Amino acid sequence: EEFYAYATLKNDDEILMDLISWESSNLSAGSIDIDGIFTTVDTNGGVTNVTANHFGIEGTTTVKVIYNDDIVENNLSSSITGKFEAATSGEDPDIGFLYPNDGVNLPRNLDGLGFLWIDPAASDATVYRLRFQTEITDISVYTDNNRWISSSDLWVLISAANRDGTVTAYVQSGEWDGSTLSNVRQSPPISLIVNRLDARGSVLYWAGNTQAIMRIPFGQIETNLFWGTDTTNGGCVGCHSLADDAERLVVTHHGVNGRFSILDIEDPAEPVEIIGANDFNKATFKTLSPDGLYMLGFNGCKDNQDGNTCGYVAPGQEPPLSRVTLYDIATGLPINSWDFDSQVSHPDWSPDGTQIVFVRSHGEFRSDMEFSGGEIVQRDIDVENLTFDNELTLKPQDATHNFYYPAYSPDGDWIAYNKAQNTAPELCKNAPDAEVWLMSRDGTIDIRLDNANGEGNVKNSYPRWGPLPDDDILWLAFSSQRQYPLRFDGSQGGGAPPPQKPQIWLAAIQPELAEQNQDPSSPPFWLPGQVPETDNHLPVWWSK
Repeated sequence: EEFYAYATLKNDDEILMDLISWESSNLSAGSIDIDGIFTTVDTNGGVTNVTANHFGIEGTTTVKVIYNDDIVENNLSSSITGKFEAATSGEDPDIGFLYPNDGVNLPRNLDGLGFLWIDPAASDATVYRLRFQTEITDISVYTDNNRWISSSDLWVLISAANRDGTVTAYVQSGEWDGSTLSNVRQSPPISLIVNRLDARGSVLYWAGNTQAIMRIPFGQIETNLFWGTDTTNGGCVGCHSLADDAERLVVTHHGVNGRFSILDIEDPAEPVEIIGANDFNKATFKTLSPDGLYMLGFNGCKDNQDGNTCGYVAPGQEPPLSRVTLYDIATGLPINSWDFDSQVSHPDWSPDGTQIVFVRSHGEFRSDMEFSGGEIVQRDIDVENLTFDNELTLKPQDATHNFYYPAYSPDGDWIAYNKAQNTAPELCKNAPDAEVWLMSRDGTIDIRLDNANGEGNVKNSYPRWGPLPDDDILWLAFSSQRQYPLRFDGSQGGGAPPPQKPQIWLAAIQPELAEQNQDPSSPPFWLPGQVPETDNHLPVWWSK
């Protein structure tokens, strides 16, 4: 495209100018040469300002470069693209997306994002056009399948030029005989919000079927065995806690009141056990100080069913109901302990290192994983002076609900937690009606995360935060038994799909909305790379 510069004279006449210097403000969209010839890039769209300068006098115009691409799959003829383009289609509300949900907020570096739609009128001759449109991109995928999974390269192409913007997606359906396209219909559109920054790090989670801690680096679609049965001689190591800066991971062996060991995870490919499990060190749930120097371990010591004790109890000493022990991470040795006359569990250390949020149970207590009557409380902690006091109740117990699994946001301003009925058969461990809620650190704002929770009893459990990005979005990971529709396509056998096992889901949180007492969550998305047939829990988000 060739540009020209004109000057408007006092009498409103326009004259063509020469001796012009040209400049494009965004070279990723296109460049302009000394003769005013603008050349677009051929890899993406973009917006740039083209400026003409004549001895200090400037004129500017905006150029919008729209990137178009057609992707034809499954050996369909390339002629199908023109047929869809020329067709007139009416909106058909019977065609709709099953996944992802409208309004989902996604990082730009997401790999393996799947799309699935329903078309009740589909036949063997049905073909589809899945179209993504933004201000500067128009990308269509043509397929004879009702599902499609994006590659990392293509999702980056769709999202990178639309940071902090909205992508509109819809599906067109038509009957194709190899040369003619007929009965073209179109779904209602959905919006995908693309965050302007990458999600960072990786997610460590417990996979019950493999009895191992698995790791998925964000932006990849392959899960890796991180720490499991080959290195622990079997048994559960699901209760794990991370000290990010110190690159230490503490894992409890064999669940409730189990012995713990400490791993050096400086090399993600080869975690090394540096302190082995022993009978003096027992903790079900624990939390590590932000500097990675200390661990606070919680135990329901005198279990109502089997009389378990936690840690070391001197001969003849009656164990307390609960004991909280401070450990030195470097040695694994206890430094101090505090005994409680009620059951306490589920601790989390604040990012500024000054407070611990945890749960106090006033109901039935089977173990640290199964109790009722939980309330969320907060205490000050001073490691140097060995004090753990000044308790403040943030979420008081009530007769109906159980509050548990609190977790500080990475900026320290918010606490995500679980809420369920006290009457759940498996209490907090596996409560079918578990929901994720959010409250301010002082407890004055308290919000149900409606968008993240979705509808029905899907066991939304154990919320944990992602590393703090340089943006207005925080990421929250949690386990959920909601359906991931793309896991089953009928090829596994006839009939309905088997029951969904818990999987790791992620939702964007906008603190600015929470400050206005509005739901700050977006609908969640499934973490790509998981094995849908495994039972996945306890996501811990690592910055590495």
